[in-house]
Amino acid sequence: MSLALNGSSLSRWTRPCLLLGLFVLLGVGLVGCKRRPTPKEDAPDSAVSDIQLIPANAQAFVTIRIGDLWAKPEIKAAIDAARKKNDKMEDPAARLERDTGLKPSDVERFHIVGIDDKSKLAWGVAKTTKDLDQDRILSHLKDRAEKRHADRRYYVGKSEEGQEVAVHFGGPRVLVMANNEASMQRCLDLVAKPVQTGPLASLIKQADEGKADIVAGVNPKGGSTDAQKGPAGMMQGADAIQVVAITATVGKDVDLDIRATTTDEAAAQKVQTMMRELQKKLEGVGGEFGLKLLLMGYGVDMATANQISKLLAAMKPEVKGNEVSVKVKTDTAGVVTALLTAINKQMKKKE
Repeated sequence: MSLALNGSSLSRWTRPCLLLGLFVLLGVGLVGCKRRPTPKEDAPDSAVSDIQLIPANAQAFVTIRIGDLWAKPEIKAAIDAARKKNDKMEDPAARLERDTGLKPSDVERFHIVGIDDKSKLAWGVAKTTKDLDQDRILSHLKDRAEKRHADRRYYVGKSEEGQEVAVHFGGPRVLVMANNEASMQRCLDLVAKPVQTGPLASLIKQADEGKADIVAGVNPKGGSTDAQKGPAGMMQGADAIQVVAITATVGKDVDLDIRATTTDEAAAQKVQTMMRELQKKLEGVGGEFGLKLLLMGYGVDMATANQISKLLAAMKPEVKGNEVSVKVKTDTAGVVTALLTAINKQMKKKE
């Protein structure tokens, strides 16, 4: 997976985005429930499309079709099998419904948008199949304050961990959650001035069509919703990469398709060489087994380390024109086990 090359900006966005996105797939971190009457203050903001809040020149985005994934028998079977092996492992769907009243099947899709890793501009957008209960969602915000930007209402407060959180209701079934107020304001600017052209435009369209369970895109030179800006050389040796596209289809196995578009064929071959060199380095530290030990030494649990090492060992990068592609398959049960293990580890830290 070329996304991990040289600790680049690319890897900094994709790793946390994919991990957070898959955490949400397993029912963690989203708030919402059955609708209750809310006191009327003034007219609510007009509804906005969830897709409109993904700018085509962002630095990265991930779209997960949570409802579709949760309906797959392979996902449910993998969760049941993982919990049988570890009876202390909680059922994420049961926890989500108990805590929020929202089932995974009620979330059509969830997007994570990263605008700029340096300024930490990012937000999440959930599109649900049920109306959101605004009162309940806002009850999770401590020291809440109502504010306005771009003629739209949003709320700022603190999470249970004391971190700043901003919330906006883009309609009865669109929930926006931002990691800070600056991110929320940048997101709301897109309502009046959407960015529909840019390196990620075709991937956003693909995410909207829903042919893949997960769609992700990375634009290394992104960093602004107003223009495609960003410091040169962010890729540290792989700066010829223009866009990375990732799609995942889940069944008995998870089929990953990763494609990096570069400036020209010579650049694509260079990236291919870098990936092969990475594999050789891994062989030098004991191959797949050695990588597991290395990852575990950095605090990665065994299940996750196993999945990462398997994927890296299976890489066979191919070059066609200015594109480098990697198609790799891994077992769904192993991925779910790794995610459940990581989720339970995080939950224990918060207790």
